[in-house]
Amino acid sequence: MKTPIDMIEGTIHKTNNYGDLKIVKYNKYASVEVEFVKTSFKSTVSVSSIRKLQVRDPLAPRFCGVGFIGVGKYLSREGKVKTRAYTVWSDMMKRCYSERVQSKQPTYKGCTVSVEWHNFQNFAAWFELNYIYGYQLDKDIKVKGNRIYSPLTCIFTSQESNVIASTAKNYKFMSPMLEIIEVHNLSKFCRENGLDTSNMSAVHSGRLGSHKKWTKAI
Repeated sequence: MKTPIDMIEGTIHKTNNYGDLKIVKYNKYASVEVEFVKTSFKSTVSVSSIRKLQVRDPLAPRFCGVGFIGVGKYLSREGKVKTRAYTVWSDMMKRCYSERVQSKQPTYKGCTVSVEWHNFQNFAAWFELNYIYGYQLDKDIKVKGNRIYSPLTCIFTSQESNVIASTAKNYKFMSPMLEIIEVHNLSKFCRENGLDTSNMSAVHSGRLGSHKKWTKAI
Protein backbone atom coordinates (compact mmCIF):
# COMPACT_ATOMS: atom_id res chain seq x y z
CA MET A 1 0.00 0.00 0.00
CA LYS A 2 1.48 3.31 -1.08
CA THR A 3 1.85 5.94 1.63
CA PRO A 4 0.29 9.34 0.75
CA ILE A 5 3.01 11.96 0.39
CA ASP A 6 1.66 14.04 3.27
CA MET A 7 1.62 10.96 5.54
CA ILE A 8 5.29 10.11 5.20
CA GLU A 9 7.12 9.55 8.50
CA GLY A 10 8.37 12.80 10.02
CA THR A 11 5.94 15.05 8.15
CA ILE A 12 4.66 17.90 10.33
CA HIS A 13 0.96 18.88 10.41
CA LYS A 14 -0.82 21.70 12.18
CA THR A 15 -3.95 21.26 14.31
CA ASN A 16 -6.70 23.55 15.53
CA ASN A 17 -5.43 24.92 18.89
CA TYR A 18 -3.28 21.92 19.84
CA GLY A 19 0.03 22.73 18.19
CA ASP A 20 1.93 20.70 15.61
CA LEU A 21 2.01 16.94 15.28
CA LYS A 22 4.31 14.70 13.29
CA ILE A 23 3.62 11.48 11.47
CA VAL A 24 5.21 8.48 13.20
CA LYS A 25 3.87 5.68 11.03
CA TYR A 26 1.26 5.27 8.31
CA ASN A 27 -0.59 1.96 8.63
CA LYS A 28 -3.67 2.64 6.54
CA TYR A 29 -6.12 5.47 5.86
CA ALA A 30 -7.94 4.98 9.16
CA SER A 31 -4.80 4.25 11.21
CA VAL A 32 -1.96 6.76 11.31
CA GLU A 33 0.33 6.91 14.32
CA VAL A 34 1.14 10.51 15.29
CA GLU A 35 3.00 12.36 18.04
CA PHE A 36 2.44 15.93 19.24
CA VAL A 37 5.61 17.98 19.10
CA LYS A 38 5.20 19.92 22.38
CA THR A 39 3.85 17.23 24.72
CA SER A 40 5.07 14.01 23.05
CA PHE A 41 1.53 12.60 23.36
CA LYS A 42 1.02 9.77 20.89
CA SER A 43 -2.22 8.69 19.27
CA THR A 44 -3.56 6.71 16.33
CA VAL A 45 -5.95 8.67 14.11
CA SER A 46 -7.30 8.82 10.58
CA VAL A 47 -5.89 10.67 7.60
CA SER A 48 -9.13 12.65 7.41
CA SER A 49 -8.82 13.97 10.98
CA ILE A 50 -5.22 15.03 10.34
CA ARG A 51 -6.07 16.86 7.13
CA LYS A 52 -9.05 18.59 8.74
CA LEU A 53 -6.82 19.69 11.67
CA GLN A 54 -9.13 17.86 14.09
CA VAL A 55 -6.65 15.81 16.11
CA ARG A 56 -6.68 16.79 19.80
CA ASP A 57 -3.94 16.59 22.39
CA PRO A 58 -5.30 15.85 25.91
CA LEU A 59 -1.97 16.96 27.42
CA ALA A 60 -2.00 20.43 25.86
CA PRO A 61 -2.42 23.10 28.59
CA ARG A 62 -5.33 24.88 26.94
CA PHE A 63 -7.38 25.76 30.05
CA CYS A 64 -6.23 29.08 31.53
CA GLY A 65 -2.82 28.37 30.02
CA VAL A 66 -1.99 25.59 32.52
CA GLY A 67 -4.86 23.10 32.82
CA PHE A 68 -5.40 20.05 30.62
CA ILE A 69 -7.86 17.17 30.46
CA GLY A 70 -5.27 14.41 30.57
CA VAL A 71 -5.64 10.73 29.71
CA GLY A 72 -8.03 8.65 31.79
CA LYS A 73 -11.60 7.67 32.52
CA TYR A 74 -12.92 11.00 33.78
CA LEU A 75 -14.97 13.03 31.31
CA SER A 76 -15.41 16.77 31.12
CA ARG A 77 -18.90 16.31 29.66
CA GLU A 78 -21.63 13.73 29.52
CA GLY A 79 -23.38 14.56 26.29
CA LYS A 80 -23.51 18.35 26.22
CA VAL A 81 -23.61 18.73 30.01
CA LYS A 82 -20.44 19.46 31.98
CA THR A 83 -19.70 16.91 34.69
CA ARG A 84 -19.72 18.15 38.29
CA ALA A 85 -16.03 17.31 38.71
CA TYR A 86 -15.13 19.35 35.62
CA THR A 87 -17.24 22.30 36.74
CA VAL A 88 -15.52 22.41 40.15
CA TRP A 89 -12.09 21.97 38.54
CA SER A 90 -12.63 24.66 35.91
CA ASP A 91 -14.01 27.13 38.47
CA MET A 92 -10.96 26.51 40.68
CA MET A 93 -8.60 27.08 37.75
CA LYS A 94 -10.38 30.30 36.77
CA ARG A 95 -10.14 31.68 40.30
CA CYS A 96 -6.38 31.24 40.20
CA TYR A 97 -5.48 32.01 36.59
CA SER A 98 -8.21 34.10 34.98
CA GLU A 99 -7.58 37.86 35.09
CA ARG A 100 -11.25 38.49 34.32
CA VAL A 101 -12.39 36.44 37.33
CA GLN A 102 -9.75 37.97 39.60
CA SER A 103 -10.82 41.48 38.60
CA LYS A 104 -14.19 40.62 40.15
CA GLN A 105 -12.76 38.53 43.01
CA PRO A 106 -9.37 40.11 43.85
CA THR A 107 -8.92 37.99 47.00
CA TYR A 108 -7.85 35.14 44.70
CA LYS A 109 -4.87 37.04 43.28
CA GLY A 110 -1.73 35.10 44.16
CA CYS A 111 -3.59 31.80 44.61
CA THR A 112 -2.37 28.80 42.64
CA VAL A 113 -3.27 25.19 41.88
CA SER A 114 -0.78 22.41 42.56
CA VAL A 115 0.91 21.02 39.44
CA GLU A 116 -0.71 17.65 40.15
CA TRP A 117 -4.15 19.21 39.77
CA HIS A 118 -3.34 20.92 36.48
CA ASN A 119 -4.25 17.49 35.12
CA PHE A 120 -8.04 17.17 35.34
CA GLN A 121 -7.79 13.38 35.66
CA ASN A 122 -5.89 13.71 38.95
CA PHE A 123 -8.35 16.23 40.35
CA ALA A 124 -11.36 14.15 39.27
CA ALA A 125 -9.98 11.05 41.02
CA TRP A 126 -9.64 13.05 44.27
CA PHE A 127 -13.06 14.60 43.71
CA GLU A 128 -14.67 11.16 43.35
CA LEU A 129 -13.37 10.13 46.78
CA ASN A 130 -14.02 13.38 48.64
CA TYR A 131 -17.00 15.21 47.15
CA ILE A 132 -20.04 15.81 49.36
CA TYR A 133 -23.15 16.79 47.46
CA GLY A 134 -23.99 20.47 47.87
CA TYR A 135 -20.68 21.30 49.57
CA GLN A 136 -18.03 23.76 48.33
CA LEU A 137 -14.34 23.25 47.62
CA ASP A 138 -12.26 25.11 50.22
CA LYS A 139 -8.50 25.61 50.42
CA ASP A 140 -7.97 27.46 53.73
CA ILE A 141 -10.16 25.95 56.43
CA LYS A 142 -7.89 22.93 56.75
CA VAL A 143 -4.75 25.07 56.47
CA LYS A 144 -5.40 28.62 57.67
CA GLY A 145 -4.15 31.28 55.25
CA ASN A 146 -3.27 28.72 52.60
CA ARG A 147 -3.07 29.99 49.00
CA ILE A 148 -2.63 26.69 47.14
CA TYR A 149 -5.34 24.30 45.98
CA SER A 150 -4.00 20.77 46.42
CA PRO A 151 -5.01 17.31 47.69
CA LEU A 152 -3.31 18.02 51.03
CA THR A 153 -4.94 21.39 51.67
CA CYS A 154 -8.47 21.14 50.27
CA ILE A 155 -11.71 19.81 51.71
CA PHE A 156 -15.38 20.11 50.85
CA THR A 157 -17.33 22.19 53.33
CA SER A 158 -20.86 23.54 53.70
CA GLN A 159 -21.54 27.10 52.61
CA GLU A 160 -22.38 28.03 56.21
CA SER A 161 -19.07 26.71 57.53
CA ASN A 162 -17.22 28.46 54.73
CA VAL A 163 -18.81 31.80 55.58
CA ILE A 164 -18.09 31.37 59.30
CA ALA A 165 -14.48 30.48 58.62
CA SER A 166 -13.94 33.37 56.20
CA THR A 167 -15.36 35.96 58.60
CA ALA A 168 -13.95 34.60 61.86
CA LYS A 169 -11.13 36.47 63.62
CA ASN A 170 -8.31 35.35 65.89
CA TYR A 171 -8.52 36.17 69.60
CA LYS A 172 -6.21 35.47 72.52
CA PHE A 173 -7.48 35.35 76.12
CA MET A 174 -6.19 34.53 79.58
CA SER A 175 -8.44 31.98 81.26
CA PRO A 176 -9.40 32.02 84.98
CA MET A 177 -6.76 29.28 85.38
CA LEU A 178 -4.14 31.67 83.92
CA GLU A 179 -3.83 29.71 80.69
CA ILE A 180 -3.47 31.53 77.37
CA ILE A 181 -6.22 30.39 75.02
CA GLU A 182 -6.22 31.19 71.29
CA VAL A 183 -9.69 31.45 69.77
CA HIS A 184 -10.55 31.51 66.07
CA ASN A 185 -14.35 31.45 66.15
CA LEU A 186 -15.44 33.61 69.10
CA SER A 187 -19.16 32.84 68.86
CA LYS A 188 -18.55 29.09 68.89
CA PHE A 189 -16.03 29.36 71.72
CA CYS A 190 -18.38 31.41 73.90
CA ARG A 191 -21.31 29.09 73.23
CA GLU A 192 -19.26 26.06 74.26
CA ASN A 193 -17.88 27.72 77.41
CA GLY A 194 -20.95 29.56 78.76
CA LEU A 195 -19.59 33.03 77.98
CA ASP A 196 -21.26 36.10 76.53
CA THR A 197 -19.93 36.87 73.05
CA SER A 198 -20.42 40.64 73.24
CA ASN A 199 -18.68 40.82 76.64
CA MET A 200 -15.75 38.72 75.45
CA SER A 201 -15.46 40.91 72.37
CA ALA A 202 -15.37 43.95 74.66
CA VAL A 203 -12.64 42.30 76.73
CA HIS A 204 -10.56 41.72 73.63
CA SER A 205 -11.00 45.31 72.39
CA GLY A 206 -10.15 46.71 75.83
CA ARG A 207 -13.59 48.17 76.49
CA LEU A 208 -14.09 45.71 79.36
CA GLY A 209 -11.46 44.58 81.81
CA SER A 210 -12.72 41.03 82.28
CA HIS A 211 -15.69 38.73 81.87
CA LYS A 212 -16.18 35.82 84.27
CA LYS A 213 -12.48 36.18 85.18
CA TRP A 214 -11.45 35.90 81.53
CA THR A 215 -9.05 38.69 80.44
CA LYS A 216 -7.27 39.66 77.27
CA ALA A 217 -3.92 37.94 76.86
CA ILE A 218 -1.01 40.27 76.17
